[in-house]
Amino acid sequence: CMHLSVAVFDATDAEKWRGKTLQFFQDSFGRAGDTWEVFHLLRGELPALEDVMRGKYDVIAIGGSPYSAIGTEPWVERLVQVLPTYCEFGVRMVGICFGHQILARALGGTVGKNPSGRFVLKLEDVQMDVAAL
Repeated sequence: CMHLSVAVFDATDAEKWRGKTLQFFQDSFGRAGDTWEVFHLLRGELPALEDVMRGKYDVIAIGGSPYSAIGTEPWVERLVQVLPTYCEFGVRMVGICFGHQILARALGGTVGKNPSGRFVLKLEDVQMDVAAL
């Protein structure tokens, strides 16, 4: 059984969410022996490029956030700039909610506002275009 080294990107700043991103990923995907390192994006924390280049992390997991993936906050813009570089070095990435939206934006996809203007937290059916893969 392969043990994974996971870099968890926490994009929250409210006290009520403290530790929830790590807990979510560990509860959903974690296995005994995996190692987890949390990076608090709003504090400017990101893995060193050298660590990513030498394969320190098997997976980058990006969680949800009350912030928008189309935001212009400096930490959001920096994340958009660095994710393609991490991707070039072959690190696998998974994003949930904000995480999948920021990955889409960083890798050339289209991300927009919810037309209703509301914050939605629920399961959604997603249609995949297999031809696009």
